Amino acid sequence: MMPNPDTPDQKRRLYLRVLIKLLSALAILLLLWPFVATLYTTEANDPQENLWQGPFPLTGVLPGQLKIIPLARPPGEVWVYRRLPGEITALTTPSLTLVDANSAASQQPPSARNPWRGLSQDYFVFIPFAPPRGCRVRAEFPPTPTFLDTCSGARYDLAGRVLSLNGQAQLKNLPVPPYRISTTGALEVAVWQPGVP
Repeated sequence: MMPNPDTPDQKRRLYLRVLIKLLSALAILLLLWPFVATLYTTEANDPQENLWQGPFPLTGVLPGQLKIIPLARPPGEVWVYRRLPGEITALTTPSLTLVDANSAASQQPPSARNPWRGLSQDYFVFIPFAPPRGCRVRAEFPPTPTFLDTCSGARYDLAGRVLSLNGQAQLKNLPVPPYRISTTGALEVAVWQPGVP
C-alpha cells in the first residue's frame, strides 16, 4: 500500500525537510561570508590606509604656544606644545624629581624614547589624558611650565614625564601617540590604540 502524500504526517515531514535544507543553506552562507567579502576588498578599504589622521599644519604654532587639535577618531584630540629653547635644554638635564625619567614604562612609539619624548625637540605631541584614570590635564605655565592632572593633582614636565611630588610614584607619563611631521610642517596622528606602542 502506497502512503498518502496528503496525510498530516507527510506534510509535516515535507515542511521539516524544506526547513532543514533552508537552515543548512543559511549556515553555509554564513560560514562562507568572510571569504567572499575578502574578494571584494579594495585598497580604499584597506585598514593600513586609514590609520593616519591629518594633516594639521604646525607652522602657526609659535614657541611657548599650545595647540589643541581635535580628531575624528581615537584618541579624540592631541595637544602640541612648541617648546622654548631653554625648555629644551632643561629636558636634557638629568632630574631626580621624575618618576620615569627614561620613559621605560610609558606608552609611546619607539621613536619617542628620548629626553624630549618625540620626533622633534621643538614640538611635544601628546594625548592630554593622564593614565590610568584618563582625566584631562590642564596646562599651567606660570611660574613653572607644567601640565596638571585635574583628578590626582600629579604634575608633568614639558615632555609629559610625571614629577615625583606628593607620592605620585605609581603614575605613568602622559601617552604619546604615533605621529609624523612632514617636511612642510604638517602633523599626522595615527589612530590611537591604547596598550599598543
